[in-house]
Amino acid sequence: MTIITKLKLAAWVPLFVALVIGSTLLVSHRVMEEAQEKGRAPQQIINAVHLLTEFARSYWRYQEERPKEQFLTEHAELSRFMAGLRFKQATQRQTLNQILDQLAVIGDIFHKLVINFEQPDTTASPNLHAEAEERLSNQFLIRASDAVARALQLKRLIDEEIAATQDHIHLFVTLLIAFTTVPITVILLRMIQNISDSYRTLRRGTEIIAEGNLDHVIGLTGRDELTQFARAFDLMTRRLRETTVSKNELERRVRERTSELQKRADQLARMASELTLAEQRERRRLAEVLHDHLQQLLAGARFRLEGLSRGRVKDPAETAGQVMGLLDEAITASRSLTVELSPPILHEGGLAAGMEWLVRWMKEKHGLAVDLHIDSRIAEYQECIREDVRILVFQAVRELLFNVVKHAGVREVRVEIGVDLDEALQVMVRDHGKGFDPVSVRGGSRTDMKAGFGLFSIQERLNLLGGRFEMESAEGRGARFRLTAPLRAEQPAGEKPAATRDVKVNLSPGPAAVDSVSENGFIRLLLADDHQVMREGLASLLLEEADMQIVGEASDGREALELARALHPDVVLMDFSMPRMNGIEATRRLRKEMPHIPVIGLSMFEEPDRSEAMLAAGARAYLTKSGKSDILIRTIRQVYRAEAESPPISEPRHSGTGPSA
Repeated sequence: MTIITKLKLAAWVPLFVALVIGSTLLVSHRVMEEAQEKGRAPQQIINAVHLLTEFARSYWRYQEERPKEQFLTEHAELSRFMAGLRFKQATQRQTLNQILDQLAVIGDIFHKLVINFEQPDTTASPNLHAEAEERLSNQFLIRASDAVARALQLKRLIDEEIAATQDHIHLFVTLLIAFTTVPITVILLRMIQNISDSYRTLRRGTEIIAEGNLDHVIGLTGRDELTQFARAFDLMTRRLRETTVSKNELERRVRERTSELQKRADQLARMASELTLAEQRERRRLAEVLHDHLQQLLAGARFRLEGLSRGRVKDPAETAGQVMGLLDEAITASRSLTVELSPPILHEGGLAAGMEWLVRWMKEKHGLAVDLHIDSRIAEYQECIREDVRILVFQAVRELLFNVVKHAGVREVRVEIGVDLDEALQVMVRDHGKGFDPVSVRGGSRTDMKAGFGLFSIQERLNLLGGRFEMESAEGRGARFRLTAPLRAEQPAGEKPAATRDVKVNLSPGPAAVDSVSENGFIRLLLADDHQVMREGLASLLLEEADMQIVGEASDGREALELARALHPDVVLMDFSMPRMNGIEATRRLRKEMPHIPVIGLSMFEEPDRSEAMLAAGARAYLTKSGKSDILIRTIRQVYRAEAESPPISEPRHSGTGPSA
């Protein structure tokens, strides 16, 4: 694993942990809401029993028809309400049944009182009639008090269940944080240890070679940059041993090579040191972003959820909105960090799209105006540009632009990208700034190592890929840098057969019933996303709509095409970034083969490059996954009803939530 890959891993893992914790908080919030809703039932029963008692007493005093009717109506409503309650615990169900029994007895007693008042026994004495009335009234009050007591007991049982649920949630969140933080820390420490061990081995080997022992082999194994440098040293020493020259010539060459090796060892030592420091600075920056922004947002959301779960907030809806706002800010922060670390458009849209994104980013972040010129022939070589070349050229241009911002003292620079006669990729970066002495940078004598470290790193990496790095500059006359890199693609080893995947398909009603289902009003949807959590979330959201049905789920673009051919869905929700075949290519093929099926593109990012690429491939809309759900649902219905006549829909840039109605 290369050092750059390790740095990317260190950036992605905390983001994954943040997503897991955020999902846990959302689930915990739903569980607490259900428990609190159930906890309000006993108080409603108590209030209803008190109301029944008041109606009964009013009837005893005045024997009027109105309190009797009120009693009977409230008694019937309370009976229906309690019959609809469902509790999982046996003690809660038993207590509820006891309250129902008391409620039935209360109704019977009131019925007897009504008969005693309205149809008195004329043969009985007035005293006997009054005694019967008093006995029935006392029984009524006793039964009502017992019903209230059992309702209080039910409330206590529910409160105990809520408290236990809350304790379980807190324990689970604590364990989740503990069991994710410790492995991340161990992984990062091991990464640092591996880099440090490789650096010490390389340093020790260069010192031995510098002393004249050409038989020494450094022998580092691995795929990172330090291992590549070690192999270069071993290759040089092997060639020195195989050279047959006179003793004096050999000694002279050994001295020259030793001096060169020592110089390169010093440069590499400084480079290794700077790599370690750069890694530490990047880790510290990531930690600060996570702690000062992302973690604070998540903690703020948790505190509001805790207050909401305890019922201590005046306006639950407002608090829930605040939590959603904090989570949206957390998603925006993590998305910005992801784009800054590794722009997805470079890997999915190619070198030209990545450069255009870099131009905008340098303007927004540093105020540097980049005059970008890309040869039209680059499009012909887009598919065959090696990935390592594309990444190296992008990083090199970004490093050179950073140098212009920091050292050149100008706010304008020109970048030209083209193909030379030897079909090699050429990049020219020119500025009219302060300039510098190229000899001091090549010789490694410059005291400000940070200023020359980037140029040295670019040169070494280009040399390893078979390219060249040339620089021309002078004090006060600006600087010009030329990068030449091979365009030839790596020899294809043949595409490996895809691993067997479980394709989730809802075959009810099935392909044979496509027309009947659509005619009955269902919008049959196919979900294509490589993240199962996202597919499940989308399915859960869309299945709540009465006119929508999920007929299939695919984890990459090829599966999406296969399912579209088999199921003929009404609308396809296509993720932008997927393995095996990305969303752009899958959309292009699907629209070409089945133009009657509209596609809605989805992504975590808002860059116009992605939106334009998706719409150009034939998508009817492009939305961000963090947008509002009602906009997604409205867009699905819109493209389903108006595919033939509606223009492509793209969400507004100012909101980042989806298209307007």
